Amino acid sequence: MIAYFVSDIHLRSIQEVNARLLVRFLKSVTKKDGVTHLFFVGDIFDFWISDHKYFIEKFEPIINEVQRIVSEDIVVYYFEGNHDLYLSSYWTDRLGVKVFKDHEVFQLNGFKVRVEHGDLIDPEDKGYLFLRKVLRTPVIEYVAHNSPEKFIAKLGEKASQASRYYTTNVKTQRVEETIDKIHTYAQKKIKETEFDFIVTGHVHVRDEFSFVWGEKRIQSVNLGSWMQHPSAYRLTEKGGGFVDI
Repeated sequence: MIAYFVSDIHLRSIQEVNARLLVRFLKSVTKKDGVTHLFFVGDIFDFWISDHKYFIEKFEPIINEVQRIVSEDIVVYYFEGNHDLYLSSYWTDRLGVKVFKDHEVFQLNGFKVRVEHGDLIDPEDKGYLFLRKVLRTPVIEYVAHNSPEKFIAKLGEKASQASRYYTTNVKTQRVEETIDKIHTYAQKKIKETEFDFIVTGHVHVRDEFSFVWGEKRIQSVNLGSWMQHPSAYRLTEKGGGFVDI
């Protein structure tokens, strides 16, 4: 049994290198090779909201591979990030992908695995935490579902530009500081929910960290970003590790 985890690819078009890498990776996700689970841990796209045709047509080769994976009875989960929102109306209803807005704990290969996008790792990012709360209101979700396609397309272009500026100029902080926040978050969450692994994304720093809790060794994994290092995390009954894409 093999489970794969990917996040923070931030695809803007199907022509870019990382889109081709993702399609190639998805083609390798097959039942005959022992894959049982695939986790999208948020921000796979630089912008995707609801079930608009604009996104479905734009990323059709990726959608086709997801449909094929689901048809092989491989379980696919998608954790909404801050760039991909209100996904259930398409990803669940049309593709059969289970969508989560918050963390969830899974039993995988004998391990308890807590999975979440990771956008709550930094409690000091007050601006983002406020935006996160606003984006989850029913009014904003209604607007996202019911806006005209042309408006959504234009919004997508603007959102990609804004997110790229935020990632480059605002979100940047010392790697050591980010890693410390990842570790602190994992050590805090083990006190709330028992797990063997915690898998997160969002902060764009690939990291593996283990610590002892009681008599158990806990593993914290942050998936990093494909903008720096295209990779997936692979979990089997023997444990986990990164594989380059």
